[in-house]
Amino acid sequence: MEITIVKRPALRFAALAHHGAYTGIGPLFARLAALCPPEGPMEALYHDDPDTVAEEALRAHACTRLSAGRAVPDGCEEVSLPAGRDLVYLHTGPYQGLREVYQRLFQDVLPQQGLTPAALPAREVYLNTAGQVPERDLRTEIHVAVI
Repeated sequence: MEITIVKRPALRFAALAHHGAYTGIGPLFARLAALCPPEGPMEALYHDDPDTVAEEALRAHACTRLSAGRAVPDGCEEVSLPAGRDLVYLHTGPYQGLREVYQRLFQDVLPQQGLTPAALPAREVYLNTAGQVPERDLRTEIHVAVI
């Protein structure tokens, strides 16, 4: 599993909140794009561990980054992340494989690297989408904030 550690600048997002199964977040991206046309890839913030939090209590945000000075559109909320460090892994393949990747990152990779997850949501950056490429070619960056 090839990972990198990168410096994360402070990030600002226009976001729509999602509650429930993480697999249900998909429709929010089209709604978000209509409210706030993206200037880059769509992203998502996942606040809870689905292995320890009941499905109905899971919290997430569908996001698009806001450039400096860009206002948060009506219907969206502003969400931000402070500057820090991220462990980054590039997953290629269907979204259904992401849960296994997270389990490997948190159970194996982080401890082996001597890293501790920060108290921030995990972030996914969608470099392409199912409408653009076959599922096997989907590219998703997984960012885990670390200390």
